[in-house]
Amino acid sequence: MSRVRSTTGVQESTTQELTDLLWAAVEDFGGGFVLLRAVRDGVQIVDWQVEYANTFIRNRWLQARPAIGARASEVLTETTWVQFDALMRSAVESGVRQEGEMLVDAPEGAAWRRVVSMPLAGDAVAAMTFDISDMVDLQARAAALSDHVWDIVAITDTEARIKWVSPAAKRVLGYEQHALIGCLAADLIYPEDLDATMQRFADVVAEPGHSGTPIEVRLVDVDGQPHWFECVGVNQLDNPVLAGLVVSLHDIDAHKQSEAALRASEARTRSIVETAADGIITLDENGVIETFNQAAERMFGARAVNVIGRSYPELIPPGTVDQLRTHFAALDGVGATPTEVFGRRADNEEFPIQVSLSSTTIDGSVVYTAIVRDITRQRQIEEQLEHIALYDDLTGLPNRRALVERLRTIMARPASTAGHVVGLLYLDIDDFKLINDTLGQEVGDRLLALVATRISTALGPGDILARPGGDEFIVLCDLRRSVDALIQLATHISSELHGPFVVGRHEVFITASIGVAAARGDETSVELLRNADTAMHRAKQRGRGHIEQFDHGMRIELTARLGLESALQRALERDELRAVYQPIVDLDGERVVRNEALVRWMRPDIGLVNPAEFIQIAEDTGLIIPIGEWMLNRATADAAAWQLEHPGVGVAVNVSGRQLDRNDFPSAVTSALRSSGLPASLLTLEITESTLIRDEARMLSLLNELRSLGVRLAIDDFGTGYSSLTYLHRLPIDELKIDGSFIKTLDAADAEHPLVAMMVQLGAALGLETVAEHINSPERAAILRGLGCKLGQGFHFGRPEPLARGRSPQST
Repeated sequence: MSRVRSTTGVQESTTQELTDLLWAAVEDFGGGFVLLRAVRDGVQIVDWQVEYANTFIRNRWLQARPAIGARASEVLTETTWVQFDALMRSAVESGVRQEGEMLVDAPEGAAWRRVVSMPLAGDAVAAMTFDISDMVDLQARAAALSDHVWDIVAITDTEARIKWVSPAAKRVLGYEQHALIGCLAADLIYPEDLDATMQRFADVVAEPGHSGTPIEVRLVDVDGQPHWFECVGVNQLDNPVLAGLVVSLHDIDAHKQSEAALRASEARTRSIVETAADGIITLDENGVIETFNQAAERMFGARAVNVIGRSYPELIPPGTVDQLRTHFAALDGVGATPTEVFGRRADNEEFPIQVSLSSTTIDGSVVYTAIVRDITRQRQIEEQLEHIALYDDLTGLPNRRALVERLRTIMARPASTAGHVVGLLYLDIDDFKLINDTLGQEVGDRLLALVATRISTALGPGDILARPGGDEFIVLCDLRRSVDALIQLATHISSELHGPFVVGRHEVFITASIGVAAARGDETSVELLRNADTAMHRAKQRGRGHIEQFDHGMRIELTARLGLESALQRALERDELRAVYQPIVDLDGERVVRNEALVRWMRPDIGLVNPAEFIQIAEDTGLIIPIGEWMLNRATADAAAWQLEHPGVGVAVNVSGRQLDRNDFPSAVTSALRSSGLPASLLTLEITESTLIRDEARMLSLLNELRSLGVRLAIDDFGTGYSSLTYLHRLPIDELKIDGSFIKTLDAADAEHPLVAMMVQLGAALGLETVAEHINSPERAAILRGLGCKLGQGFHFGRPEPLARGRSPQST
C-alpha cells in the first residue's frame, strides 16, 4: 500500500509526521502487523498480497523471505496459510473485525498466536498477531488437570451458585458440566449436612483470601445417592479472573466405607472378645497387661480397670512364673502349644488354667495375646473319668486295670528283703448267679458290697483288694514273707465269709472258691494273674469253698481244656457227636414209656469223650446251643423212626438254660417236630430246677408257650433248686424228676426215706408224674415202688445205648 501525500505543504508535513509515527509504532509493536490486499479472480478472492509487514512478521511468519508484494500463500507454510486465509476472508466478507487462534510455523518452531483481522477500504485488511503460547500452554495444563483429576473443582459466586465445574463432576456424581452451571450448590448437599456446610461457606465468603479448613460433607449424585467428600473452599472474589469461591471436593466415599467396615469389624471383635467364654488378655513386650476381657474378670475375680497396667505375674502363683516365662520364650512369632499352669484369683485362691500364647508386631512393638481357659471343671471330669477307668463303681475298689498297673509296678522293682514274694488271691463267690436269679440283681449288688467290706477287714496294711468284675475279687499281697502266709490269708478270708450276710430282709450264706498264686521271679504280671485264675477254677471244680494253690500241672490241664474246647468247636462240623438213649420205665411193669436222649462225643484221635469233660465246656462257651439244637432234631427223628415197632414210646431231651435264654427256642422245637413228624405229645423237654427259678416271670411265659405246642415238660434235678411251692404250682409241667443225689442215699434199712417220700407225695398232690433217677439195683426199684413212685430210670433198667436200625434201644 502506497503512502498518501497531501498537496498542501503543511498538511503534507503533518500527515508525513503522523505516518512516520504510525509506522514507528507498528515496528515497535510487540506483536506482528501486516497490511494485505485481496487478489481477486473476478469476484473470488484467490490470494493475499502483502503490502506491508513489520519486522516481527518478516522474521516469524515469512521466514525472512522478501515479503512486500509477495503473495501470502507463497510466503506462509501450508498449515499456517489455511488458517490465515480463512480468518482474512471472514473479515472481508463480514466487514467486521475477526479474531482467531492458530498454530503458526516459524523458524524457531511452531507457536500459538492470536490473530486480529480488521477490514479496510478497497479490499485491504490489516492483521495484528499476539504471541499466546504461554497462555495456551497454561490453559492446556489447566484443562488436563480439570479433565483427569478425580477431585471435583467448582467456582461459585457469593450466593453459592455454580459458575464453573470440572469434568470430574460427571465421573463422580454423574452430572454433565453444563447441567450444573447456574445451579445452587445447596441443591447438591445432603439435607443433614446442609446447615453446617452453608455456615462454613458463609465464613469463607466473609473473608477475602480465606482458605477454610477442610470439612466432610455428603453430596447427592444424579440418582439421589449420597457420597462423602472432603471439602475445602478458598475465597478468590478479589481475583479478577476467578472472581468467586473456588471449592475443591475430594471423594472419600471409599474411605468412609472402609472406616465403617473397620468400625463394624472392631465392634464385632470387641463383642467376640467380651462375650468369649475364655479369658483374653493382651500384654506389651514387657508383660504389662493392656486388655482384660469380661471372661478374664470373672475368671480371676478382678475388674479390668484394676488390672490393666499391672504385670501379668500378679495373676499367677510365684512358682508358676518361670514356667510361663519359658513358654513365652518358646513363641515362634505365631503361637506356642497350650500349656497348663495355675492362676491366682484376687482372693489368692489358686486354680488350674490352660494358656495359649501368640505374638505379633504392631508399629515395631511386640504384643502378646493370651487365651486363658479355666480348666477346673475339666480337671474334675478327668479325675472322675480316671476314677471310673480305674475303680469299680459298685464297691469303690480298684478294677482289673488299676490292679494290673499296680502289679506291674510292684513286680518291676526288686524285693527289698530276701524271701519276700508277691502273691495273688483270686476269689469267686460260689453259685452267685443263683442268688441273683432268686433274690434279684439289687440284692446281689448289695451283697457284693458287703463282701468287699468283709474281705477288706481281713487284709493287712500292705494288701490291695480289687474287683475285676462280676462276683470275683482279687487280693494283691505285696511282699508277703512266704507262700504259706498267702494260704493262711486265704483261709482267714474264707472263714470271714462263712458268717451270714443280712441284705434287707434276706439272710444270705455264701462260700468262695479261692485260687492262690505267688510270683517266682520270672513271671509277668499277666502270667501271675492267669495262674491265680487257673487255681481259682480248679478250686471251683472241687466244690464250694475250696482253696487251691497254683502249680504248673494246672497249666497243663488248662492247656488240655483249651485243646478240648477247640476240638469241640469242630465236632459238629465233623459229625463227631452221637445220640444214645436210656429208658425210663413204668416201675409197676417195667415197661418202657420213653427214652432219654443223651449226647456222646466220639473223637477220631481219642475215642469216646466222657460227657463230664465237655458238657460244662459247652455251657461255658455257648456251644451248648448248637449242640442242644442238634440233639433235639436227632432225638425227634429217631423217636419218629422207632414208632413203627414201638408206638407210643416217647423221647425226653435235656434243655440247657442257654437255649431257653434264646427267644427263638419255641420255633426250634416246632421246626424239629415238623421235620421229624413226631407227635408233640411224645416229646418231653427236661429243664433243670435251677434254670426255672431264674427270671420267674419270663420262664412262666416261655413254659406256657412250649406247652401250647403240645409237648410235655419235666423238671430235672428236682430238689436242688429251692423253688417255692407257690411258683411250682403255677408252672405248666407234667413231671418231677427227682435228682439222683437223693436216690443214691436210699437204704432198705431206712423205712421212712422221708425226703424222697415227700417229693413223691408232692408230685402226686400236684397231679404230676414222678421219675426217680439212678436206680441201679432191684432193691432201690422196690423201695421207690413202695413209696408210690411211678417211673424210674437207671442201670437196673438199661444203660445209654445208640439206636440200632431204626429200633428203640429197649423194647421191654
